[in-house]
Amino acid sequence: MLQGEAQGQNDQQYWLERIHHLPPAPELPLNISPQQIEHPNIQRLSRLLPTQTLVSFKQAADKHGLTAEALLLGCYSEVIRQWSKRQDFTLTLTQMGRRPYEEGIDQTVGNFLQPQLLPVSCVAESTFSERMLEVQTLLYQGKLHASFNGIQVLRELTSRKQENRAISMPVVFSNTLTPELAEWVPDWRGPGSREVYASNQTPQIWLENQITLEQQGLGIHFNYVDGLFPANLAQDMMDAYLDLLNQVISDEALSEQTIWQKTGAVVSIPESDKAERRAANDTFVDIRPRLLHDSLLDAAKNRPDAVAIEQGDKRLTYGELVAKSTHLAAKLRESAHIEAGDIIAVSLPQGPELILGILGILQSGGAYVSIDPALPQQRRLQLLHRCQAKAVVTSTATFTRPDEYQPFLRVDLDILPDDAPLASVPPIQCADDLAYVIFTSGSTGEPKGVMISHNNAVNTLEDINRRFRVTADDAVLSIAPAGFDLSVYDYFGVLGAGGRLVFLAADAQNDPKIWCETLIHHGITIWNSVPAPVKVMVDRASDLLASSKLRLILMSGDWIPVDLPDAIRKALPDVQVISLGGATEGSIWSICYPIAHVEKDWVSIPYGKPLANQRFHVLNEWLEDCPKWGIGELYIAGEGIAQGYWADPEKTAQRFFTHPKTGERLYKTGDLGRYIQNGLIEILGREDNQVKINGYRVELGEVEFALLSLQAVNHVVIDAPVHPKSGQRQLVAYLVLHENVDCDHETLKQRCREQAQSTLPPYMVPTYFVILPYMPLTANGKIDRKALPAPWPEEQTQTAETKPVSATESRLLNLWRELLQHDDLDVNAGFFDVGGDSLIAVALLSTLREEFKVTAVQEQDLIEGLFMNTSIRQFAQIIESMKQLDGVSLG
Repeated sequence: MLQGEAQGQNDQQYWLERIHHLPPAPELPLNISPQQIEHPNIQRLSRLLPTQTLVSFKQAADKHGLTAEALLLGCYSEVIRQWSKRQDFTLTLTQMGRRPYEEGIDQTVGNFLQPQLLPVSCVAESTFSERMLEVQTLLYQGKLHASFNGIQVLRELTSRKQENRAISMPVVFSNTLTPELAEWVPDWRGPGSREVYASNQTPQIWLENQITLEQQGLGIHFNYVDGLFPANLAQDMMDAYLDLLNQVISDEALSEQTIWQKTGAVVSIPESDKAERRAANDTFVDIRPRLLHDSLLDAAKNRPDAVAIEQGDKRLTYGELVAKSTHLAAKLRESAHIEAGDIIAVSLPQGPELILGILGILQSGGAYVSIDPALPQQRRLQLLHRCQAKAVVTSTATFTRPDEYQPFLRVDLDILPDDAPLASVPPIQCADDLAYVIFTSGSTGEPKGVMISHNNAVNTLEDINRRFRVTADDAVLSIAPAGFDLSVYDYFGVLGAGGRLVFLAADAQNDPKIWCETLIHHGITIWNSVPAPVKVMVDRASDLLASSKLRLILMSGDWIPVDLPDAIRKALPDVQVISLGGATEGSIWSICYPIAHVEKDWVSIPYGKPLANQRFHVLNEWLEDCPKWGIGELYIAGEGIAQGYWADPEKTAQRFFTHPKTGERLYKTGDLGRYIQNGLIEILGREDNQVKINGYRVELGEVEFALLSLQAVNHVVIDAPVHPKSGQRQLVAYLVLHENVDCDHETLKQRCREQAQSTLPPYMVPTYFVILPYMPLTANGKIDRKALPAPWPEEQTQTAETKPVSATESRLLNLWRELLQHDDLDVNAGFFDVGGDSLIAVALLSTLREEFKVTAVQEQDLIEGLFMNTSIRQFAQIIESMKQLDGVSLG
């Protein structure tokens, strides 16, 4: 503390009072993790602000009550803000700190740079002038309390947050010219001195704006770590900085409103980038408004005898489908008094009857909601009450109890006549009316019903069929449940083109080899699913897959592994592999990327460019366009945007709104993304508390809500960490119990699992349940998710006890190694503990059937074993006991 104990204590107190309110460092776009760069190589960009320009710059600063230093710093912070994911952040300043506290200090040669922190925080409504004055105030206050320097502040912050590694603020502004840029005195360095080279190469610095005095003016330098940032990012930032400095000068000559009165971003996006985005969003295609089922009805008129739906040995022609659905429509109008857009639920297993039910609902004028009959009864009734359904279409074959679904009106397909004539029911709805509602996970325990109009969906379906030339010669194997929006394309996209819709046989096992056999037997040409089933087929049945007629693979709903497209093409060299994306709220899909070639350095498949009559924007917290590589939130605009959430105007207003400046209606996706090269968008993950598990979107709060209904549970946090071995996300429930709960922990975990199974879909049931004495909190009182313990066991050194001790264990160990794709296995470790998940379980059961000749009855024991997180040793015991009962030697 350089100015005496009193001043030092005062400075320390100043910073300690503000330490917990310091924003983090700017979140700039990175090419790789900084931890991957062992020996940073500093690159340098240099530009010159000529003396005459510098004089004009200082005059502009004086006019607005600013020092030139503050204005240079403020402009730098505006550039950083434009590329930062967050608009509030902290910069490190290095100032010349040669203070006259010691005699002869002015004759001393050495490094007198003094680090200081500058928190940059403001609101979108503030003007550029107000933000510059705020920067100057904070700069001045920091200098007044500089004896407690930036390094000391960061040490204290690291200690208080109990971080495992030191906190740093690696984006820097270095001014070696104070006071007031040394008044541009040519000999400030001393008689006979000459600058040869200047750069601050502190290892913690990622990007530094260094201001130096040159004989012809002011030197502007950007020093940055080579390879850390995307290509040309530092150059783009330097160009933006100089452009802003010139704007500050040139606007002084204007009489109208200038940059000083402007709110929001003042840093310009390059015209070349704007042109790329305009081209990407120029998506107009003339698609006439129609009802969702109109194209299907047209196909039935043109080809009534053509097969529409197949399941096993069952066939249903277009004529039969429409004839039966017409009778259902008439029955619904008569019994439920349907008006346009009324909600009618359908609760049927996948198959021809499901499509018949949905088509009948649409022909009646209603909008359909699919209620999966396999869901727990409590969940089914919750959804029915939530959507206020006027009726439920089902069958006695699905539910034998006549009182199922009371008090709702139940209409059974069994009562429809088989000889229904091919007639039409005049439509009562228009293209803007509601077509269907799909329920997605909700944060309060209440699912959100996404309302899609006929025109919303038709815009997507027509574009996909046109884009990929889908015709009556095509067939799709539909594996998506009717409550998952991918099914809408299967049902109305392919059938609308006159093609065939194929379901797996009702008794078919969930097995990739059976999927492939179905592809071959039915001549399937189109596959439409999340990526995981495709990967399972490629891994487990590539030979069969190669014999199929697949020409088009559509993948969406989750991350596509970067090695999957090439693996697909090894089996199917001529297949088109397409990445699709968007949101349920955007009518199935809104963006597309044909995967032709995967670069070796890609960490993800590009999200792509918008579909017809749809648009994408990457916006910051101020709803302004982010520059190339700048991370922002993804917003969808255009014809696909849903009407909103069913009976929830509050949530609708939060997610669907009109942009205050452009007037464009937007949907806020909650996904982070950025523009990369050629107008393409890259998606970077969820912004809010939602995750995707095997392609299904899960709101963690809904799972928490289900578990909190248990009396013993006081607090629940659901997390979805990535398993270190499988690389897949798994749901984990962290529980804090009420005091004096008299229950064994393992018993309680089982109760929690049963509660989740009785109220939630299978993909929302946590894999792990972890009981904690308390929830870890951050300094701000929020749940510290980073401090939650890993649910899987820590690595253990394999001993003699954990090695295979039988031939069965050895065979199982080899199978697990192959499926889990790693060797770090212990025969006593549970299936989920070593990275297993539900999709790997499907592949494992398929392999066990062949390897150990397991019967259907015996398979149930294996399924239960998987569910209980059984180890290899326990699995071996189950299999050996089975074979002993059968009198079979395992050899």
